[in-house]
Amino acid sequence: MTTTATGAWPSWNVRSRLRMRHFEMLVALGEHASIHKVSRELNMSQPAASKLLREIERAFGVPLFERTRRGVAPNRYGEAVVERARVMLGILDGTRDTLAAIAGGLEGAVNVGVYAVAAPVLLPRALEVLRQRGWRGRVRAEEGSAELLLGSLRRGALDCVLGRLPEEGELADLSFEPLYEEPIVIAAGPDHPLARRRRIDWAEAAACEWILPSPAAPLRRVLQAWFARLGLAMPRCLLESVSIPANVTAVRESQALVVLPGGVAGHYSRLGLVRVLPLGIDSALPPVAVILRKGEQRTAALEAFLEAVRKAAQGTAAARGRTRRPPAI
Repeated sequence: MTTTATGAWPSWNVRSRLRMRHFEMLVALGEHASIHKVSRELNMSQPAASKLLREIERAFGVPLFERTRRGVAPNRYGEAVVERARVMLGILDGTRDTLAAIAGGLEGAVNVGVYAVAAPVLLPRALEVLRQRGWRGRVRAEEGSAELLLGSLRRGALDCVLGRLPEEGELADLSFEPLYEEPIVIAAGPDHPLARRRRIDWAEAAACEWILPSPAAPLRRVLQAWFARLGLAMPRCLLESVSIPANVTAVRESQALVVLPGGVAGHYSRLGLVRVLPLGIDSALPPVAVILRKGEQRTAALEAFLEAVRKAAQGTAAARGRTRRPPAI
């Protein structure tokens, strides 16, 4: 079966021939790669599912899936169509949430993905800005890994993501707006022997147990380079984790040190859960940013939320400037 697009039908043919069931079929095929499994999921017979797939391919004018002994596999056209089908269904689900919010007397709804770095500081400040402005909408926040949240953003399940700017290769289909930068700081539990010291030598810190990011995390590479620069071995690791709440809890219950973004450390320090040590690292993390799908029309509710995020970020950046950064060495 060839995969040439020279005989593709015009766009009006796609719009007139395809129904919502076709898009559900595409998404299910992308997940299961099996007509048998898709027919069970969509509660239809296998012949009916095969007919739907033929209708989809006729509408687009090109084969989208390669038939194999194991099932069906999307070709390069199929991968593109499946991805767009996911986005369309995600946007429809978001539209349903928005209409439900409006029906309940609100101004709209925004679905936000939040990295741990933005959850305790940026998001609450943005919500406070919205409250002060009298905005009557609803924000639904979902916290998770970059892979999970950016995947949900691409599928249309999220309207934006607040977090660390991704690696350059992850941005081809996304737009982003840097908001602020923050230092890397070292923290300990309030009862740690180093917690109230005004001066600490890095060799003393390296002799302690540490809670470290996982080996694949960018911050772990920053730490490895820093200790190598100081001529010190990497410290003994008590726990490998990128979960900030888990790390803060663990550092309170141990004699370990932990590395945190400056804003997050300040938040937990104000709560009395950690103490920031007079140790600094002369390296920068990627900026905290708001990440969106490229070229997509934004709702009024999303625009209101983005304006609040920018205002909150200005306050966060100002707080960074007022906070004395510990000396690097």
